[in-house]
Amino acid sequence: MSQSIDQSYLKEYSLQFTKRICSAYFDTKQHLVGEDIMQLTPSKQVNLMIIKSLFMAWQTELEALKGNPYFDYSDPEVEAVLQEFMNVLSRAIRIERSNFEPLLRQAVEDSITLAADPVEFLENELEYSAGLDLEVYFKGNKKYIKWHKALWEAFVQTTEKFTIPESLSMAFDELMDDYGKNLEPADQLLQPLQEVYPLEIERLFIRQREEKKEEIPVYRPLPELKIGSTSEVKTPVYEEAARSIRTENNVIDPALAWERFEQDEYGFVRGSVRRLSEDIGINQRFMFTRKLFSGNPELLNEALAKLDSSESFFDAVELLNQNFLPELQWDIDSEEVHEFLFLIFSKFEDKE
Repeated sequence: MSQSIDQSYLKEYSLQFTKRICSAYFDTKQHLVGEDIMQLTPSKQVNLMIIKSLFMAWQTELEALKGNPYFDYSDPEVEAVLQEFMNVLSRAIRIERSNFEPLLRQAVEDSITLAADPVEFLENELEYSAGLDLEVYFKGNKKYIKWHKALWEAFVQTTEKFTIPESLSMAFDELMDDYGKNLEPADQLLQPLQEVYPLEIERLFIRQREEKKEEIPVYRPLPELKIGSTSEVKTPVYEEAARSIRTENNVIDPALAWERFEQDEYGFVRGSVRRLSEDIGINQRFMFTRKLFSGNPELLNEALAKLDSSESFFDAVELLNQNFLPELQWDIDSEEVHEFLFLIFSKFEDKE
């Protein structure tokens, strides 16, 4: 059995938690002031998440300022003044209840996600930080993460090597393999929240059946080919005894591959692929990067750009045979290679 966070329950819990905290605090005060934040809730992590949200708001405003073409915000004197301004601003926090409630709700949701599903928390962080310098963002926010600290500190170090979200996601998955078994249980981390409003751990998760591989399928259909879907993209499963598309020289035979994909049984999974670099789904990108391109997303992007410039399916396969297959040592009969080729076929089938 696998499990994921029930978002509807998470949002309902954060709403009720926020109502109780805000009713108690704003019963006697009109504004929340900065010095009260660290004692606002029984959970230090939730309190730190509130400060993190305020820091994020400052970063967003600062990035907007830096977009002004008339001033050099990288000037050392300007940077020093901005830092001092931020320090002064942090001592002048003054928030009304209507503006504070969304901050607290988000802080509760983020804290619970961090405790229960660090991978999902990381994916959310990558969305929050879109357009920002990822190394600066994650190093700046490190001081606000107290749960799963060893895991998070190891991840922050990877931001010195990787600069794009896909690479950071894969690096985090590898770190989870190393640190995951030693993470403190979610129910222990979330115990302080129980003092404010009961959290039913068993309701926090949606349990899902693990899919069983079919024994004799030719192909398992893909939900979508186009990028933008967050649903899981399932790898196609081919018959073990299916005819190989490799040649005697251990390269891909474009004629055999074309014939294979042109068979009627593939018709129901065909989709429109105009540009591979744009139309491949995000989950497929992760899979191809890990399985076919040695964990190097830049190498995958290079291959997709060259494939998009190819004149035909046969030219595209020859490009793979000459420029990528020898170095990367693909198993030509693997499911990942066949799915990659099928997407290339989908791009060219109407042009041949």
